[in-house]
Amino acid sequence: HILMAKALLLDAFAAELRAQGVTVLSGRSESDEAAPPYWLWVEVLRGVAASSELSDMLDELGPEGDEVRLILPEPNAGRAERAASWGGEQGRFLLFDAVTRLILSEAERRPLAIALEDLHWAPPGSLRLLEHLVYEMRGRPLLIAAAVRTEPRAMEHPLSRSLGLVGGLDHVEAISLGPLTISIIGGWRLRTAT
Repeated sequence: HILMAKALLLDAFAAELRAQGVTVLSGRSESDEAAPPYWLWVEVLRGVAASSELSDMLDELGPEGDEVRLILPEPNAGRAERAASWGGEQGRFLLFDAVTRLILSEAERRPLAIALEDLHWAPPGSLRLLEHLVYEMRGRPLLIAAAVRTEPRAMEHPLSRSLGLVGGLDHVEAISLGPLTISIIGGWRLRTAT
């Protein structure tokens, strides 16, 4: 039940934002190691595509738009050839920057929020992309809400690193919730369902 509470809370928050006219894009990390790289962000980018013309936005980014296309699982001609020339830390930085520019561009067009679920399962690359976006979003019309299990982690764990880095920024607020009881969740679900 505690696992559902985290998802229910994030869903209710997203519903409240939508009721206020905010577009909410969602991404969820998978515990399955077979999930494609950056799956968390692929779902967010699909949300951008569903609400606007993603292809045109990627074209506006120029060569960096091609970097974003590399992580999208949809068929894409020339993907392997471009991926072969795109590598290392510099290539990853260019990808992070392109995705960040795309999301921030979308946020300038309309009120935008991103709801990220199960961040505790996110692979290191997805967490680094989150770090990049959070650093760059300062002063921009974007809200990111992420659900993370509170469980002991080593300081060198990628999530500990990411939460430590972004948690110290003045435009980031971490909210820790204690366990939610069945009676709280039940009453809350009834109120959000109407």
